[in-house]
Amino acid sequence: MEIITGLWLAQAKQLDNLEWCKSKHIQCVMNFQKYFETQMPLELNYVYIDKVDSFCKKAVEGLYRAHYIENKTCILGCENGRRISLLVLVYYISTISGVSKKRAFDILKTKLPIFQLDNILSRFIEGQ
Repeated sequence: MEIITGLWLAQAKQLDNLEWCKSKHIQCVMNFQKYFETQMPLELNYVYIDKVDSFCKKAVEGLYRAHYIENKTCILGCENGRRISLLVLVYYISTISGVSKKRAFDILKTKLPIFQLDNILSRFIEGQ
């Protein structure tokens, strides 16, 4: 789903669909399932706030460079398309817009279909 012009959220399995990515002119793929969601059950990846926060900040640096500076079309993917990829997008909007993470999430909710924030992520977004 395109959330912002040139910025997509997806489930990790969508990242392997090369034809679809080509049709959407995707130039940058960020697979967070591969590089972040490595422990099972998935909730174990979100236990340490410092680890998640650090990962999101590093991901935002790459996303900022690719999407904002180089004007590339980017896709962010994780296991369900609504955890770490969404959290990175919240951090990204918060960073480039200078708003709180809560406000960035409220902005994103206007672009997402009916969506319930899961408890794992709420502490990163609302705990600010």
